[in-house]
Amino acid sequence: DQWLGDPHYMPLFEELNRRKAVVYTHPQAPTCCANIITELNDSVIEYATDTSRAIGKLLFSGSAARFPEIRFIFSHGGGTVPYIAERFFRAHIGNPLPLKERVPQGVLHELRKLYYDSAQASHPYAMGALKRLVGASQILFGTDFPYRTAEDHVKGLAECDFTADERLAIDSGNARRLLPRWQRA
Repeated sequence: DQWLGDPHYMPLFEELNRRKAVVYTHPQAPTCCANIITELNDSVIEYATDTSRAIGKLLFSGSAARFPEIRFIFSHGGGTVPYIAERFFRAHIGNPLPLKERVPQGVLHELRKLYYDSAQASHPYAMGALKRLVGASQILFGTDFPYRTAEDHVKGLAECDFTADERLAIDSGNARRLLPRWQRA
């Protein structure tokens, strides 16, 4: 129940920033929202919403700008962020907090620095919005195994509006760029 950007994490973020770390995130249902729709597993709605909360807290707390050397990967295509991006862009309107100080280069700049995996989002609806928001260079292949297979996601991404070069980047090229020490010789 403490999202990225919470002051609780500042000592950790300072060290991760110093190390230029890559941080992979995965959501869960927070205490406030677990089992509120009993007909659905929390992963259906809450995981995407939790991812969006984490991204929002990271950006609007100023942590993304304060710790620019941390490279974050967010699961499930960034949750609902591609769909609520305009709300993030307009968050400064009527907001008494000094958002310009916290997001000095703008929300879009910060969103485009983040990485997003394709797990549970490998379909034209999600990928179309995500590609338009951040570009294919920030999308990484993901599966959420054992809940979905790699084959599911390969088939799903093939139905999306990506060029062959973009699909190759999503499949492996973006990860190689992000994690160069793990490249095969």
